[in-house]
Amino acid sequence: MQLNKLQIDAIINIMRLNKLRFAFKNGSIKFYFLCAILITAISSVSAQAPTGFNLVAYEGFNYTSGSSLLNANGGTGWTNFWTKSYQDRFLKTSTTGFTYSGLTTTGLKAEFDNTCYGSCNAIASLRRTFPLQNQGVVYFQFISVFEANGGFGTPSIRLFSEGTRTGGVGASSGSFMAILDASLSNTATSTASLSAKNLVVVRIDYNLNKTEMWINPNLSTFDYSNPTSPSAEKTGFSPSFDRMDIFIRSGSIDEISVFSVKSTTPPTSISGSNEICAGDNTTLSSSGGTTGSNVIDVWHSGLFDEAFSEGWDTQPYTTDQSTINSTNNGILNVTSTGGDPKINMNNLGSFDPSVYKYINFRYRVVSGTANSAELFFLNGTMTGASAAKRLGISLISDNSWHIGTIDMSSHANWTDSNITGWRFDYTTASGVTMDIDFIQLGKSPIVATGTSISVSPTVSTTYSVNRKGPGVNTTAISQLITVNPLPIPTFTAQPDDIVIDSDVTYTTQSGQSNYVWTIPGIVNSDYSISSGGTSTDNAVVLKWLKKGSKAIQINYTNSNNCVGATATSSNSINVRNHGITKNGLKISNPVNSINQYGAIGTGKSLSIYGENSDTPYSLVASGLIMHLDAGNTSSYPGTGSTWSDLSGNGNHGTLINGIAYTSANSGSLIFDGVDDYFVTNTNLDLSNTDKLTVQIILKTATTSEKMIMEHSINWNSNNAYGVLINSNKMQFTDHNQGYNVRNSVATINDNNWHLLSATTDRSLSATNQTLIYIDGNSASSVIVPNLVNDNSGNFTSHKLYISSRAGLNYFFNGTIAQVLIYNRVLTAEEIQQNYNVVKSTYGL
Repeated sequence: MQLNKLQIDAIINIMRLNKLRFAFKNGSIKFYFLCAILITAISSVSAQAPTGFNLVAYEGFNYTSGSSLLNANGGTGWTNFWTKSYQDRFLKTSTTGFTYSGLTTTGLKAEFDNTCYGSCNAIASLRRTFPLQNQGVVYFQFISVFEANGGFGTPSIRLFSEGTRTGGVGASSGSFMAILDASLSNTATSTASLSAKNLVVVRIDYNLNKTEMWINPNLSTFDYSNPTSPSAEKTGFSPSFDRMDIFIRSGSIDEISVFSVKSTTPPTSISGSNEICAGDNTTLSSSGGTTGSNVIDVWHSGLFDEAFSEGWDTQPYTTDQSTINSTNNGILNVTSTGGDPKINMNNLGSFDPSVYKYINFRYRVVSGTANSAELFFLNGTMTGASAAKRLGISLISDNSWHIGTIDMSSHANWTDSNITGWRFDYTTASGVTMDIDFIQLGKSPIVATGTSISVSPTVSTTYSVNRKGPGVNTTAISQLITVNPLPIPTFTAQPDDIVIDSDVTYTTQSGQSNYVWTIPGIVNSDYSISSGGTSTDNAVVLKWLKKGSKAIQINYTNSNNCVGATATSSNSINVRNHGITKNGLKISNPVNSINQYGAIGTGKSLSIYGENSDTPYSLVASGLIMHLDAGNTSSYPGTGSTWSDLSGNGNHGTLINGIAYTSANSGSLIFDGVDDYFVTNTNLDLSNTDKLTVQIILKTATTSEKMIMEHSINWNSNNAYGVLINSNKMQFTDHNQGYNVRNSVATINDNNWHLLSATTDRSLSATNQTLIYIDGNSASSVIVPNLVNDNSGNFTSHKLYISSRAGLNYFFNGTIAQVLIYNRVLTAEEIQQNYNVVKSTYGL
């Protein structure tokens, strides 16, 4: 009896419905009877086909003992019954069946029947048909005891395709089991005796065009998906068959089974997030379709478009200084025998190099140290390998699988003409043994293999996956991963003057979620919140309860569920006490308070406690588009390479080459004059203004020409400006229609702190466009002769460099504490105001 899984499930359900008792008498009998059925059914599965294979046909000869098999119609998968094949002597069922360790068998066995039912000679035969087998990998196996010596076409299992004999198994001569060709001649012979009881396993690989045979394998270790070396093998031979004929003069046969490796089809779906935030990653997993032995999922960064793929079983190639050990399962196992081993792959086709740019290969260094591989490309103008037309890649020698990807378009000559082939120097060392799975030319790089990969694209990217294996190269499916930019929170409103214990309002963009307000200090001690400031509020109203420089931070999650990389800081404002009017009343507006001389609205205001206060007591906020402050932990925490913009405009940047930090004077950065510099992460956009103010707090002792700041990637390009040290003085250069250059009168290289300020207005005449201020002094500068031109028009959008010319040279040697850039011209009073704010910190 043979049951499938549905039948087994039905029996189990019957047991449950009838509530069979596991006791004695009838209940016990029923239970053990059903268990016997289940055990038989379950075990018979393994007798038909191994797990993971498709059963084509199976015959266990489960018939009445001693009955002729002519017209018998048992088993499964066959397309007709057992019929006459030769003369009128046939096979019959025996009283027993064969057994084999590790193989669960059913039924009896078929044996030679001496009865003649008409015209006979010494041969008994029968035949039976099943669906045609001519692609992929197909197995058939049986257990047999045949006559001791072969001759005259027996003993044999003969294979036919549409009526034409294509091959077989048995012996036409000799006493050993052999693979037979279409003429039934021994073509590959084992050492197994015909007359012994043998489990014969035959594997026909239509992809690699070869037939292999194993005799009596140990089924506890035998892997049908990746079998060991066969007992006999015939390459260049893979008979198709849809009929099997048994020809014997004596002996028996049992457990005939035909099964195939499941055909490989592409994955049908890719799971994983199809949207991520910049800096995040996602795991993509392929599923669906069918896979097979030695087949892998291959992932590409980009749409799958393959011009050529070599699996070592279909395309011609030659080698030099190499020994090919095997090409089992389409994997080239090769050993280098010299220091310049190579695989010549000429005349592969004609491929457009502007479309197909990547050569990808999968390799495993089994032994030795491979060092590197080289690809010499061939085209219409270069038909032989040339050292001038090659690219290399380092290899990993750890006996694990890796992907090598070379962007051939990085070579200047790759696009000279259509690619026709290449020479693959798979190693640069002798005595290296490698497995090479495939090499291919494609439109996109291969990034990984396997059913799952973790990716972290920086821009929106399409990922594709297909399946590769011996004779297998499927189509691909793809998934676009959209990378959403991180929000850059800004303050849409913030105070520019703060009086102690008075409400001030900070506002950021509305319509976001998960607002995170970071307020320094202890609530109700350093500050109190009047309203807002929760995760759902885009504003907070608070009172500062203590004096000092105050700033808060905001971050949030936007509609794409992305969070800002860093929180944005408000402007740092010094909290001051209330002023006092001439009538002795408390007042918040310092303009209307009296100063230390009793006058109103000029000089330093007098607080209610009799202290002098600068008026106003904060940096100018209007028009501020960039503010870097090494002394503010919201801008620079004292370590790391990120220098953050405090203006709320997100003009953050990166410190390059390990710039040192000092906590003196609240904090500053030390540039070594060798290779240290800062550059914004994105362009500083000044395209909406033709006016500018730049302020820099620094100290230096350098006597050579150095670049303090440059808003350009090429100093000589139009629409660039910069701040330099030239002849020990500050120099401001504006270049659009021409150069307009001014130098300060005062020198700045005395190793003392200075506030350098420059304003420029391109709407004015050349001689009036630029003003330079040093510290709190009045504007004082001189025009550089022959470098005075009328520049007009707005500035543009460039990266901003500090301490270098585009990160290449003129590196600044000194210390920089703060940088402020405004998109307008500050007045002399505003220049003085900012000077008053910072002078005590830096001893100006």
